Amino acid sequence: VLKSKINVNEIREFVDKRLSSLPWVGLSFSSLLGTAGTITTLAAIDQEMSIYDPEKINKYVLTREAVKSIYNRLKSLNRVERCLTPGLEMGREDIILAGAVVVLNIMETLNFNEITVSDFGLLEGIIIDSYGKIENLF
Repeated sequence: VLKSKINVNEIREFVDKRLSSLPWVGLSFSSLLGTAGTITTLAAIDQEMSIYDPEKINKYVLTREAVKSIYNRLKSLNRVERCLTPGLEMGREDIILAGAVVVLNIMETLNFNEITVSDFGLLEGIIIDSYGKIENLF
């Protein structure tokens, strides 16, 4: 049974447990890259896009403070009010808060103040990776 209202604290606890169970110890990351719906939506909201522009999303640097600010602003709005937010794609008004919590937790856990956004997704990554492997054969 789906709950009608998202419990952000439950999501935060779930994400914290999952992140803490991953083998981060000893790993070092030079940068953080985000792709797909939530992160691109956060970047669009940060830029107050009335019309989505992938060129302005790709390589956009989203700060942790911006994500916190977007989260705090959106959580104070009801579902209908969130729909009026520039950059928020219709249909994401119910899930963007949970997605922002996930992004914030990842940034905090890995101690990153910035995340670079990519409009490209898994499919493009597979194609680019496959192309590189083919190139190395010749």
